[in-house]
Amino acid sequence: MYISFMELGQTVLFMLAVIACGYLIAVLRRLLRVLGQVQDVVEANREPVGRTLSVLPDTLTSVQELAASVRATVEQTSSTMESWQGQVSSKVKDWHHNIESYAFYLNILMEVLRTVFPKKR
Repeated sequence: MYISFMELGQTVLFMLAVIACGYLIAVLRRLLRVLGQVQDVVEANREPVGRTLSVLPDTLTSVQELAASVRATVEQTSSTMESWQGQVSSKVKDWHHNIESYAFYLNILMEVLRTVFPKKR
């Protein structure tokens, strides 16, 4: 009543196959349970999803129109800002020139006043 290595190997392989099949059955059972829950969720939300999908083309058209409108507004704003920036820059240059002129005249006036009214020591 001896067991050969071949019989022992076959027994171990058979047991491993039985364990693997049992694990596979458990996994498939869980997978079927999860798929059943997914089916329940899909069935419960079939009508809202249908309504959403029926409105989707109109929504996409509205989004495209909105994007075009935003693009046009940005382009107009950009050109307006460039124009405004040029105007502000020219005004600042004019003010700078005027301030320099006033400073020059004030400097001449101060020199005249120093000459006319020298400091007493």
